[in-house]
Amino acid sequence: MKCEWCEKEYETIEQLSRHVGRYHKGVISKEDLYVKYVLDGTYPSCACGCGAKPKFITTNKGYSEFLLGHSQRIKNNWGHNKEAQKKSQDTRRKEGTLGFQKGYTPWNKGETKETNKSIASMAEKNKTSSQFYSEKMKDQWATGNLTIRTGDQHPQWKGGKSRLTALCHTNKRLYNEWKYPALVRSGFSCEKCEASKHLHVHHDQEWMSVIISKVLDGKDERELTFEQRLEIAEGVAEYHVDNSVSSQVLCEVCHKEVHNFLNF
Repeated sequence: MKCEWCEKEYETIEQLSRHVGRYHKGVISKEDLYVKYVLDGTYPSCACGCGAKPKFITTNKGYSEFLLGHSQRIKNNWGHNKEAQKKSQDTRRKEGTLGFQKGYTPWNKGETKETNKSIASMAEKNKTSSQFYSEKMKDQWATGNLTIRTGDQHPQWKGGKSRLTALCHTNKRLYNEWKYPALVRSGFSCEKCEASKHLHVHHDQEWMSVIISKVLDGKDERELTFEQRLEIAEGVAEYHVDNSVSSQVLCEVCHKEVHNFLNF
């Protein structure tokens, strides 16, 4: 498949789609690309005969065969086969599984890989598969076929539109030098109810929004470039460390009691 915009050739539509998304972003959607190269420019219609276009899934899978719910319109479909339905219901009544009747026991209840060959086989298969993909990924990283892409090199890059507050809260230095020490100090538990899950580091005296305003020093966030936002986030982290900003470790529930207007 030859790229229309730079003449490069690829073996599969998936490879071509990744290339177009990376080097010719915005010139064509994935769906239109799939229709152009795979379906010769003709959009498909629902297999039930209604004429509507079904849902596009991915460039790898293409379109679904039916619109949602339209498969039931086919005469040979399960929903129209009364004889098959009756046979299934009779069998399930006989086995005691219809309507989750009492006495129904799953085939694998109480079984383990040590006592059941089928479970042991599935466990071994999953283990082998995990090891295979783990080794494959290690080789990909070692040979340089996989690299970490950040900024405008990342496939989900949207032009540096991340909110300043999000960049500040996820700053690495802020976590390493302010949040993590607070968690260690609290013994990784809520300082109100002693819960140990879903912990937040709460600004108990000086709010994050106030600190960001101080570091912005009158600048308009909407006019900042992505690089400038990153610099502000670094400045916010530095402010926390240099001024030993007071904090309190709270679980999600206790934190929401303090900030009941926020949606955690």
